[in-house]
Amino acid sequence: TQWTRNESGNVDAWLSLGQVLNRQGRYADALPALRRAIELAPKDGRVLYQLGYALSRSGKTRQAEDVQTTLVSLDPDLAKKLSEALGSSCSATC
Repeated sequence: TQWTRNESGNVDAWLSLGQVLNRQGRYADALPALRRAIELAPKDGRVLYQLGYALSRSGKTRQAEDVQTTLVSLDPDLAKKLSEALGSSCSATC
């Protein structure tokens, strides 16, 4: 997008792109944007939530569980929200 091109170091630009793609059901397409956002802000719960969601919906369950584990230690409320959003696609660690 224009925003990510103009501000490649802006975590909110990459997060917004990932969120839009997630909402469109384009989970695999969201992953590169969300991975870039994680590079910029590795402890941002908002980014971890979106990344975990996209990973799970893309069939990358183990990676989603790893993100979930990280999120639990940073933002338990968002971790719970992610677990609820993933429902049965998330294992007991969520």
